[in-house]
Amino acid sequence: MDLLARLLFLAGFCLAVLGGAGFSDPPQGAAWPLYLGGLAATVAGGAVLRARHRRRRAEGRGGELDLGALTAHMEAILQELRHAEAAAGEWSRDHLVHELDELLVRFAELGNHSEEYFRVLGAGVFSRIWDGFAAAERLTARARSMAADGYLEDARAELPRAAAQLERAVQAARSEIRDA
Repeated sequence: MDLLARLLFLAGFCLAVLGGAGFSDPPQGAAWPLYLGGLAATVAGGAVLRARHRRRRAEGRGGELDLGALTAHMEAILQELRHAEAAAGEWSRDHLVHELDELLVRFAELGNHSEEYFRVLGAGVFSRIWDGFAAAERLTARARSMAADGYLEDARAELPRAAAQLERAVQAARSEIRDA
């Protein structure tokens, strides 16, 4: 079915281009029917592809790369980040740097699949979720750098900001799950 929808989309696009090429001075007689027919076929093919993509996403055919798995991974990282936030005041500089390094590894493990998530979730859903995730990763890396440089209070102050961004990403993912 995907192949037929892709062919419909492509054929419609080609017809629309041919029809558009006929709008010279004076316009050719078949320009409007070719253009409108091609436009309709392109829209129909795109609608079928989008509907099938949404259905696959709702059925969770992404395996480990579905929305539920992404949410679970982010929630686990959020829990570790909240633990680091709560305990950072008691940790030495070296221990804080080590714990933040471990968190950054978790971020990277999930982040390494960003292109696959983009394909599975689609651009709109991906951007609503990944915005908060990327901001949390960046703030965690910033906190780690501050801690390594000896600015422990500044590093500790970044952790709640990172957690808030990751919480925003988790909430966006939960909202997408509810809306699916």
